[in-house]
Amino acid sequence: SQKVRAILLDPSCSGSGMTTNHTEKSVSRDPFFCDDRIKSLSDFQYKALLHATTNFPLVNRVVYSTCSLYFQENEGVVKRVLEATGSEWKLVAPKCLDSWQRRGLVMEDEDESGEEGANIDPMPSPHNGLTPDQAKCCIRVDPNHDATNGFFVACLERKNDNVKKRKPHSTWKAPIANLPGGLELYRNEFDHSHKEGNAANEEGNVATKGPVISVKDEETNAPKRGKRKAEAIVSSEKSSNSGLSSKKRAKKLEWKRQQRLKKEERLKRKQAKET
Repeated sequence: SQKVRAILLDPSCSGSGMTTNHTEKSVSRDPFFCDDRIKSLSDFQYKALLHATTNFPLVNRVVYSTCSLYFQENEGVVKRVLEATGSEWKLVAPKCLDSWQRRGLVMEDEDESGEEGANIDPMPSPHNGLTPDQAKCCIRVDPNHDATNGFFVACLERKNDNVKKRKPHSTWKAPIANLPGGLELYRNEFDHSHKEGNAANEEGNVATKGPVISVKDEETNAPKRGKRKAEAIVSSEKSSNSGLSSKKRAKKLEWKRQQRLKKEERLKRKQAKET
């Protein structure tokens, strides 16, 4: 939890926005619909979002999303968390969705909250909705108008004056290679693609960036290097072959011993039957 900087919270919800899972009559499309199941889900969502905003000291952004259409699970949960955390968090509009026009809902008075929603089960606290400015920061997708499933997205950001102080970035640096004498770091000495074009400049330079190996020296040393490499390969092959042959030999001896024991056992059974 000490390394988390951002959280994407997509908790369990009613799934009322998933048109592929419901028919128009199997679930209410009224955003202010609320029953016991929706209340229970919203309580769980509130606890999950509150946990995300209070138990991770270095987190400065939390994205809360559902596939629900209901105010109780969306704006209602966000409002409850903003009130519970005081002035520590604020709603911000996602910059990547500036052009999206459908925004969050603003809860009105109980008498004006919509006839269908009020008759089914009005919100217990109709005045606890988001302000118009806060609702503009939330994103809503309506399956009846947007040709897709319904979703809700809210982005909460920790206010600058409440951001926890972070540890400075690591000052680790790669150690300087301590190479033995005669062994130098490779600095593109064998890259001949630019040698012809830079021949004149190289002749005028007194100091070189790395060791210079002539073609003659390279040709002289090539057979030696090839011979040593071949000897090393042969020796490694011999050692591996010797180990492999010894294993095969031991395995073959064990197989012969087992066959001999089986043969003796068959002879004993045969003699027992004859007697």
